Amino acid sequence: MKEYQQMIGEDPQLVRTLHAARLVAGADAPVLISGGKGVGKSLLARVIHVNSSRRERGFTLINCAGVDDHQFPLHSLSDSDRAISEITAGTLVLKEIGELFPAAQAGLMRFIDSAAAEGLRIIATSSMDLQLLVEKGEFRQDLYFKINVIPLSLPDLNSRESDIPLLIAHFTKCFSLQHKRRAPLYPAATFKILKKYQWRGNVQELHNFCERMVLLLPGKRIGAENLPAEMRIKKEDSVNGAVIKLPDGGLDLSQLEQNLILQALHNSSGNRSRAARLLGITRDKLNYRIKKYALIGS
Repeated sequence: MKEYQQMIGEDPQLVRTLHAARLVAGADAPVLISGGKGVGKSLLARVIHVNSSRRERGFTLINCAGVDDHQFPLHSLSDSDRAISEITAGTLVLKEIGELFPAAQAGLMRFIDSAAAEGLRIIATSSMDLQLLVEKGEFRQDLYFKINVIPLSLPDLNSRESDIPLLIAHFTKCFSLQHKRRAPLYPAATFKILKKYQWRGNVQELHNFCERMVLLLPGKRIGAENLPAEMRIKKEDSVNGAVIKLPDGGLDLSQLEQNLILQALHNSSGNRSRAARLLGITRDKLNYRIKKYALIGS
């Protein structure tokens, strides 16, 4: 098992991302961390910080969701009770930067370009596809290129099925010690159910689940009957199990494909890599179909 500052797993994509994070930790270049909500983007940002020469300096995290102040991020920094002078040689993490309103994006550009940002490491995270937002005119292109110097991507938990037992073991041990309760036991049959469950909240959802089991069922053997109802529902296989019946009057195949693409983009908050996985195709094939049907801006 590979463990790097509490980011646990053997998934090849995760391992590659952690290796890249090690390589860039000591650099000054901005980093953009992408991935679904709950995959651990903020944790990876902290990993980069503690493995850099800035580890003894400030680490400030600002949640960009809903921020529309034209003076951003000066106003937000004062809210966190941390003066700019204290973090000019540290790390500033801009969480969910894709949710910034246009006025705030302009303010952030000014801040990054200002003398106050000299020596400050900028790390941005986003669960949205910023390139798609740029194409739709919802995110500044100059800001996108400013922050996207070193791109890192964290995979969804659903693509890391083999890592789920490792994470459960780790979280269970931590919560057992924290709450001073016996660790519950997970038989193979239960692991099989948990590995098939769609973890929409990713690692954060699994983290919360493990704490709940430690608190409610300490020392117990966790069977299917102990799992939340949504986890016990058998997941239909979208490729081999589901059958789409052709209507008697036929259908418009191209329209059906467009609708499925739009649904996948919606369900993945515009993240094309995640949307492609939902559709069972590559990102390149998805991009081709988006351009083919002129779906951008739809």
